[in-house]
Amino acid sequence: MIGERGVTLAGLVLVLFLAAPAAAQPRQTLSGRIEGARGHTWRWAFDVGLERDAVRVRVTVHPVPTAGVGRAELDRALARWEVEVERIWSGTWAVRVPGGRRYPVLLDLAFAARGEHHQVVVSRSGDRVDAVHWRLGDAPAVVAHEVGHMLGLYDEYRDGARAPGPFEPDPESVMAQGGGRGRVRARHFQRILSWFRQRTGLEAELVPLGEGGDVLAERVPPGRYDSSSGQRGEP
Repeated sequence: MIGERGVTLAGLVLVLFLAAPAAAQPRQTLSGRIEGARGHTWRWAFDVGLERDAVRVRVTVHPVPTAGVGRAELDRALARWEVEVERIWSGTWAVRVPGGRRYPVLLDLAFAARGEHHQVVVSRSGDRVDAVHWRLGDAPAVVAHEVGHMLGLYDEYRDGARAPGPFEPDPESVMAQGGGRGRVRARHFQRILSWFRQRTGLEAELVPLGEGGDVLAERVPPGRYDSSSGQRGEP
């Protein structure tokens, strides 16, 4: 027979076990290729790791300016994109583990000339904007959309590089045309959630953080997620 003290201690041990943090996981590069419903195909790649307080995702881009794009104006554009794209993608969702501990998903957009996941040509103007062609004047939401392709996401508008199968446009999604309203949905982090579960062995789930989170149920996601497929930018 277990006494009252034994029950209390057992309960305390259980609470501590459930509240224990997940073990830190070193940064790992994930990559692959994906094919859209309309014949588009591309490569996606990024780094992801679990630190003490957050899941950190890093996308490193090598910007290649075209002739006529000055270094100073390129640097200004890169600085603006970095701040705003990170704001759009970070702090709206968290991975929650059994016991309730949450790890916010934070994105770091880095521009570097080596060790990059992707290379992007940056021009002063032009009709084409995709995951490998950006323009100096592109709005942060547009760049955030292209970064979404680098994370392995499909377009979520009808004429884009969308997923095969049943489809419902999401005009507010960051993956809508032009970046929509920049809303980040739980489905956008499913690949990262799968990585978290595999590395930690925990039955984790995605939960919204604050008003920026997607608090509405997602009835029919715009395309089915396939963790075995690869993916890249809007061609």
